[in-house]
Amino acid sequence: MRVPKVYRDLFDIAVAQGWRVEQRKNTHLSWVSPTGAKVFSSFTPSDGRAVQNLKKDLRRYGLKI
Repeated sequence: MRVPKVYRDLFDIAVAQGWRVEQRKNTHLSWVSPTGAKVFSSFTPSDGRAVQNLKKDLRRYGLKI
């Protein structure tokens, strides 16, 4: 899967910890934790805080950053 540059480091960390990242039919990504919890993000974030907010949400579901 092609991952946008803004998510590349976060993607590598998540996959190393057992997360799956799937591209949805629309322009979004689905981050699935090993426990099955899902977090959705835009494929191309337009907001400057989008990546920071995604990190916060992923931490809430158990990702160690």
